[in-house]
Amino acid sequence: MRRLSKWGVIPYRFLKKGGVEVLLITTKSKKWGLPKGNMIRRLGPSRTALIEAYEEAGVAGKVSKETVQCIHKNTCLYLYPMLVTKVYSCWPEDSKRSRKWVKLSEATKIIGRKGLRKTLKEFSPEEFST
Repeated sequence: MRRLSKWGVIPYRFLKKGGVEVLLITTKSKKWGLPKGNMIRRLGPSRTALIEAYEEAGVAGKVSKETVQCIHKNTCLYLYPMLVTKVYSCWPEDSKRSRKWVKLSEATKIIGRKGLRKTLKEFSPEEFST
């Protein structure tokens, strides 16, 4: 069986009081997940991930040069940690999706896919921020 690939981001921010929050979005099936999508070949992986972040979550930021990989069923997710620098009040899919900032520890409990939960449990933004 051939594996599919999706490219996206783990949008995060550091809190002033310490700690980290990640931005979750609803999927088409109304579960909580992360922004991701199919590769746009002419843009390449990291720009595809940035486009998905904007279209699905209404955020922009700085992506890491490295990805975090996650397997879900027959799909390999390549997720760029992204330090969010801008949150838009309107974005292309705002009528289709909800979004919410949650502490990283809470995200690991409510995210829909088992593989993503495991990835977020092991995620350490400090390794990626510059």
